[in-house]
Amino acid sequence: MDKVLICSLDELRNKKYIIKTIDKWKDEIIIFGDTKNTIKIFSSICPHFGGEIILDKSKKFLTCKWHAWKFCKDSGKCLSFTIKGKLNQYDFKVEPKDLGEYSHKIENDLIFAIKR
Repeated sequence: MDKVLICSLDELRNKKYIIKTIDKWKDEIIIFGDTKNTIKIFSSICPHFGGEIILDKSKKFLTCKWHAWKFCKDSGKCLSFTIKGKLNQYDFKVEPKDLGEYSHKIENDLIFAIKR
Protein backbone atom coordinates (compact mmCIF):
# COMPACT_ATOMS: atom_id res chain seq x y z
CA MET A 1 0.00 0.00 0.00
CA ASP A 2 1.49 3.31 -1.11
CA LYS A 3 0.42 6.17 1.17
CA VAL A 4 1.40 9.83 1.43
CA LEU A 5 0.80 12.30 4.27
CA ILE A 6 -1.53 15.04 3.07
CA CYS A 7 -2.51 17.16 6.08
CA SER A 8 -3.96 17.05 9.57
CA LEU A 9 -7.68 16.89 10.30
CA ASP A 10 -7.44 20.42 11.80
CA GLU A 11 -5.89 21.83 8.62
CA LEU A 12 -8.69 20.37 6.52
CA ARG A 13 -11.39 21.68 8.89
CA ASN A 14 -9.96 25.21 8.56
CA LYS A 15 -9.97 25.25 4.74
CA LYS A 16 -12.55 24.75 2.03
CA TYR A 17 -10.16 22.36 0.28
CA ILE A 18 -6.44 21.61 0.00
CA ILE A 19 -4.47 21.07 -3.20
CA LYS A 20 -1.20 19.18 -2.88
CA THR A 21 1.34 17.92 -5.42
CA ILE A 22 2.39 14.30 -4.97
CA ASP A 23 5.67 14.04 -6.89
CA LYS A 24 6.10 10.29 -6.47
CA TRP A 25 2.64 9.69 -8.00
CA LYS A 26 3.14 12.37 -10.67
CA ASP A 27 -0.21 13.84 -9.69
CA GLU A 28 -1.74 16.76 -7.86
CA ILE A 29 -4.67 16.03 -5.56
CA ILE A 30 -7.59 17.93 -4.09
CA ILE A 31 -8.84 16.92 -0.64
CA PHE A 32 -12.00 18.21 1.02
CA GLY A 33 -14.70 17.24 3.49
CA ASP A 34 -18.33 17.13 2.43
CA THR A 35 -21.36 18.15 4.49
CA LYS A 36 -21.37 14.72 6.20
CA ASN A 37 -17.67 15.11 7.16
CA THR A 38 -16.68 12.44 4.65
CA ILE A 39 -13.17 13.03 3.30
CA LYS A 40 -12.80 12.91 -0.49
CA ILE A 41 -9.56 12.87 -2.46
CA PHE A 42 -9.36 13.18 -6.25
CA SER A 43 -6.75 14.09 -8.82
CA SER A 44 -6.92 17.87 -9.23
CA ILE A 45 -5.76 17.69 -12.84
CA CYS A 46 -8.57 17.86 -15.38
CA PRO A 47 -8.43 14.87 -17.74
CA HIS A 48 -9.53 17.13 -20.60
CA PHE A 49 -6.52 19.42 -20.90
CA GLY A 50 -4.73 19.49 -17.54
CA GLY A 51 -6.46 22.46 -15.91
CA GLU A 52 -6.68 22.77 -12.13
CA ILE A 53 -9.73 21.23 -10.46
CA ILE A 54 -11.25 23.20 -7.58
CA LEU A 55 -14.29 22.83 -5.33
CA ASP A 56 -16.83 25.39 -6.55
CA LYS A 57 -18.02 28.13 -4.18
CA SER A 58 -21.34 26.41 -3.49
CA LYS A 59 -19.49 23.13 -2.70
CA LYS A 60 -21.90 21.30 -5.02
CA PHE A 61 -19.36 20.02 -7.54
CA LEU A 62 -15.73 20.10 -8.64
CA THR A 63 -14.89 22.28 -11.61
CA CYS A 64 -11.97 22.88 -13.95
CA LYS A 65 -10.65 26.46 -13.76
CA TRP A 66 -9.67 26.44 -17.45
CA HIS A 67 -12.75 25.23 -19.33
CA ALA A 68 -15.42 24.93 -16.59
CA TRP A 69 -15.92 21.16 -16.92
CA LYS A 70 -17.88 19.91 -13.91
CA PHE A 71 -17.28 16.70 -11.95
CA CYS A 72 -19.32 14.97 -9.23
CA LYS A 73 -17.78 15.74 -5.83
CA ASP A 74 -18.78 12.27 -4.58
CA SER A 75 -17.59 10.06 -7.46
CA GLY A 76 -15.34 12.21 -9.69
CA LYS A 77 -17.62 11.42 -12.66
CA CYS A 78 -17.63 14.01 -15.43
CA LEU A 79 -21.00 15.81 -15.33
CA SER A 80 -20.65 18.27 -18.18
CA PHE A 81 -18.23 19.65 -20.62
CA THR A 82 -18.42 22.53 -23.04
CA ILE A 83 -17.30 22.62 -26.62
CA LYS A 84 -17.23 26.18 -27.84
CA GLY A 85 -17.16 27.00 -31.53
CA LYS A 86 -18.67 25.44 -34.60
CA LEU A 87 -17.49 22.09 -35.92
CA ASN A 88 -17.91 20.58 -39.35
CA GLN A 89 -19.84 17.33 -39.54
CA TYR A 90 -17.38 14.57 -38.69
CA ASP A 91 -17.95 11.08 -37.40
CA PHE A 92 -16.48 11.32 -33.89
CA LYS A 93 -17.45 10.77 -30.31
CA VAL A 94 -16.47 12.80 -27.23
CA GLU A 95 -15.99 10.58 -24.19
CA PRO A 96 -14.82 12.61 -21.20
CA LYS A 97 -12.84 10.79 -18.54
CA ASP A 98 -13.62 10.91 -14.82
CA LEU A 99 -11.20 12.21 -12.20
CA GLY A 100 -8.79 9.77 -10.60
CA GLU A 101 -9.90 8.96 -7.05
CA TYR A 102 -7.74 8.08 -4.04
CA SER A 103 -8.71 6.45 -0.79
CA HIS A 104 -7.49 7.72 2.57
CA LYS A 105 -6.53 6.61 6.04
CA ILE A 106 -6.50 8.64 9.26
CA GLU A 107 -3.76 7.91 11.81
CA ASN A 108 -3.21 10.10 14.89
CA ASP A 109 -5.36 12.91 13.37
CA LEU A 110 -3.24 12.91 10.19
CA ILE A 111 -4.79 12.21 6.76
CA PHE A 112 -2.90 9.98 4.35
CA ALA A 113 -3.85 9.52 0.70
CA ILE A 114 -3.62 5.95 -0.56
CA LYS A 115 -2.97 5.09 -4.18
CA ARG A 116 -5.23 2.28 -5.38
